[in-house]
Amino acid sequence: MFYLHCEKEEYEKAATLLNDYPADTKLMMAYLHQQKKEYEPACVLLEHRMLEIAVEMQSILIALTQVSLSENRGDDAEELACIQEQLAKQFGILECTAYTAKLECAINKKDAEYCTKILSLLLASMEGKTDISSNILYKHLNLSDDNMENLPRQLLSSMIEQLKSELHDETSFLKENSEFQSLLRRYREYLER
Repeated sequence: MFYLHCEKEEYEKAATLLNDYPADTKLMMAYLHQQKKEYEPACVLLEHRMLEIAVEMQSILIALTQVSLSENRGDDAEELACIQEQLAKQFGILECTAYTAKLECAINKKDAEYCTKILSLLLASMEGKTDISSNILYKHLNLSDDNMENLPRQLLSSMIEQLKSELHDETSFLKENSEFQSLLRRYREYLER
C-alpha cells in the first residue's frame, strides 16, 4: 500500500502509513524522499540505516565467535573472526573494532605471540583520528564531531589501563611476555604525550 501511494504521488497518505507502521521505517521513508526527489534526506536515512546494520552484524559475529570458543569450535571461531574483521573494514566501521573477535580467539588459545600481534594492530589502529563520514558509504552523515575524533584515543587509554591492571586468569599468560610489556610501555608513553 505504501509503495502504491508513492507511485501515485500520494505522499501524504504514504507518510501517514509510515507513522502508523510499527517497524523500522527508515527504508520506506528514504524511498518516499527519493520519490519526491529529496535526495539528501534519502541518503542520510539510507546511510544511517546501513551503519546501524553493519554495527549490529559485527556485534552478532563477535557473539558467534564467543559462542564458538565456548563450545570448543576454534576453527569456526577463527573463521567468524576473519569475517568480522572484513565486515568492519568493508563497511568503514572504526578500524579498532575489526580486531575484536580475533583478540578473543588469541586470548582463548593463550597464544602470547598471536595475542600481542593482534593487540599491536588493534592499538595502532587507535592512534589516528576517526572520520567515518569520509567513507563513501557515509558521506551524508555528520559523524566527525569532536567526540568521534577523540574516540580512538579515549578507547586506547581505556584499553591500556585495562591491560596493565586487569591481567587476570584469562590473560595472565601475557604477564611475562616481553613483547607484550614493550607494547604496553610504548602506548603508555604515546598517551602521555
